[in-house]
Amino acid sequence: MIKLKDLLEGKNYNSPGYENRGFGDPLPTLEDITKKYQEGKEDVNEKAFSSSVIAKAIKVAKSMGGNMTAAVKKIEKMEKGLSKNGRVEFALQKANESVNEETINEAPEQQMASQLNKVSDTILKITNKFKGKADVDGMTRSWMLGLHAKLKKAGIKTWLS
Repeated sequence: MIKLKDLLEGKNYNSPGYENRGFGDPLPTLEDITKKYQEGKEDVNEKAFSSSVIAKAIKVAKSMGGNMTAAVKKIEKMEKGLSKNGRVEFALQKANESVNEETINEAPEQQMASQLNKVSDTILKITNKFKGKADVDGMTRSWMLGLHAKLKKAGIKTWLS
């Protein structure tokens, strides 16, 4: 925390744009701070890479999928700063997101759909087994209404809700 007493004593907090600023001097603008921050920094994004090198890097990003750290290391071995190129960064981000979405969102949904399909196959076998021996239509309807009530009680919305 910066204290007024420290500012008056001239302590420097190494904040960009605040060097040699006296008490009462105007605050630096965002442009001043940005300029000061970027001084002496090499902007890797401005370094020009050939399109073939960028294409190879994008291919590496896609092939390594969710292993972003290894992908960045491999791309940086190709050329220093290549992983910071806009197109390559975008490819890395998309490759990482697609793997995350599959593992987080799609995998459980696929597992659930698979298990629900098994349950519906079992229900069809049971109803076919008792066809002609019992009121299959009435029993199935009654069972489905009971299932709907249980799902509703559990907070799961159905097409009847």
